Amino acid sequence: MSGYDERLTALYEISRSLQTLDLEEVLRLILDGVTKTIGFDRARLYLVDEKEGVLKCRMAVGVDLDLIDSIVFPLEPESSVVARAACERRPYIIRDALNDPRVNKEVVEKLKIKSFVAVPMIGRERVVGVISADNLHSQREITEEDFKLLVTFVNQAGVAIENAEMYEELKELNRSLEERVREAMRELEESHRQLMQSEKLAALGRIAAGIAHELRNPLSSIKILFHSLVEEFELDKKRPEDVEVMRSQIERMEELIRRFLDFARPSAPLPQWVDLSEVVENTVSLLEHQMRGSDISLRMELAPGLVVFADRDHLRQMIFNLTLNAVQAMPEGGELRIRTERLPGEALVEISDTGEGIPEEIMDRIFEPFFSTKEEGIGLGLSIVERIVKEHKGRIEVESSPGKGATFRVYLPIEG
Repeated sequence: MSGYDERLTALYEISRSLQTLDLEEVLRLILDGVTKTIGFDRARLYLVDEKEGVLKCRMAVGVDLDLIDSIVFPLEPESSVVARAACERRPYIIRDALNDPRVNKEVVEKLKIKSFVAVPMIGRERVVGVISADNLHSQREITEEDFKLLVTFVNQAGVAIENAEMYEELKELNRSLEERVREAMRELEESHRQLMQSEKLAALGRIAAGIAHELRNPLSSIKILFHSLVEEFELDKKRPEDVEVMRSQIERMEELIRRFLDFARPSAPLPQWVDLSEVVENTVSLLEHQMRGSDISLRMELAPGLVVFADRDHLRQMIFNLTLNAVQAMPEGGELRIRTERLPGEALVEISDTGEGIPEEIMDRIFEPFFSTKEEGIGLGLSIVERIVKEHKGRIEVESSPGKGATFRVYLPIEG
């Protein structure tokens, strides 16, 4: 058997291996056939990028890796012989690369090419790429036999590449479809969760409203009777401590009823342009006496002129609830840090405490209505905060570590 026949047989065996659908493996087998079997010193495999309209060097043998990515030819015959081979669907053998006007001189100089071949790889209907090869190291002349073998081999390689590319596209399409299905399932689950939450909140709202009304009437009678007894028997002089306890308990019950009603029947927001830092400062001042009594130091960093389009009363309630929550988290004292900041397109309110922090196992539940870890808490403060943040199209984040306190960050859009 002649050398030509031996190489042809070897190429046939390689062609059978090209049935694999792994694109990287297909390209490697093609380059092995060009260099190890046909005998070229170096080979470059270019693939067509139809979106960008170029030929890109995808893989090579005998070429420095840092050069591969830099070799790109526009799909225009005038740009290079490689592009011309793709555009005209015909192979080329260039004997004098330095003087041939069809050759891209920049690439020839980079790769130190003297003579080379460029053969298009054609799939079923389209050109998928080009093989370019040379004998730089051995300086062996490219024979007609080499050229013929390369053309024969590359004709089969084009279909193999097209099959592998189609398989890659199919896998990518499948991955995309799976991701879309997962996303649709997540959206469906979230919609279901929100629906259940809405129904739950509506039911809780009706219960809260009923409780508030059931408590308000008898509490009004108790309050009137209490004031009458205090005045008639001068109890504030005779038993001042007991009177103060009763007064504080009545006020606490009134506050509970107010919270129940706020939760059950939230007032519609009346947005206007308000200075967020000013609202923070005025609201926090309402709790300063409680902080002094609890040995809590206050540090505020407020950005001037931080104007947002929001409901002033709702903002005040949101800040009050978050600040009170932080104060109550530090019964033994600590530091309360409050700051505002202007960010791109939004305003930040950050409230931090140095209390015990929020246990990780309940972090997902802190915004649930009526969920509280405090003995005297009713669990509506943070639920109302979340509702106010959402009605202003903002978002709230919580960061906490056991023993290191908690930080609540509220982001509100600056635009109206």
